[in-house]
Amino acid sequence: METVIKQAVGIDCGSQELVVTLGQLSITQGFTCKSSQCFANNEGGFKKLQKWVLDELVPDSPILYVMEATGVYHDVGSPKKLSILG
Repeated sequence: METVIKQAVGIDCGSQELVVTLGQLSITQGFTCKSSQCFANNEGGFKKLQKWVLDELVPDSPILYVMEATGVYHDVGSPKKLSILG
């Protein structure tokens, strides 16, 4: 079994959908894109995204969530907030 040392979930936010890719870094194979999926940009889509990530992750390996810094998502003072982790 390959040892995954880091994982990242990249999220591209659109007005209607979230395009998400899970990447993993392993000791021998380097970086690989394990899986990609699109989700609706609404509460139901967030719940499906959360379940998908939990199903795809390698347990006990660090994970980082990253998203583009455009629009209001990167603005700390913004009234809009994205929370997929509950």
